[in-house]
Amino acid sequence: MDEAYKTAFYATYKFIFNRKEFDFPKQFRLFSALIANEPWAWRVIGITKSALDQLRVSHYANWNGIQRAHLTNRMQKARNTFFSKVIVPKESFFEKLCTDDETVLALKTENRGIANNRTIIRFVNPRLGLFQSQARGFTFNHSEQECAYLKTLP
Repeated sequence: MDEAYKTAFYATYKFIFNRKEFDFPKQFRLFSALIANEPWAWRVIGITKSALDQLRVSHYANWNGIQRAHLTNRMQKARNTFFSKVIVPKESFFEKLCTDDETVLALKTENRGIANNRTIIRFVNPRLGLFQSQARGFTFNHSEQECAYLKTLP
């Protein structure tokens, strides 16, 4: 992400933050729309054992019920971002945003309690750019490249 893009992105965050006439649901929707479909958003850093087992049994063909689960609660993260008294400084904004936005692949039934899940297999290099957001909704890529990577996991 180049510096001009970061500046524009951060300016939009500041605009949303400073609009006190916007209630929290509106701020949350606006900010969610801002980060939606960014290649770095909802970065996958691991997978649960159950999700990996389902994929292995189906020879990596059955992705039904597998989703990206945030390790940090999105609503709480947004509340901390918009209801704090102090705006997040630009120097730490993107690092915090990316860290708070980390996800793991999990079964739909595991999503709510994912922060306490002890079966997460962490990717050795989570910055490979795998499982990127697609242009619509909450979908993500799971091509041959992603499947090949999953096959290397223990």
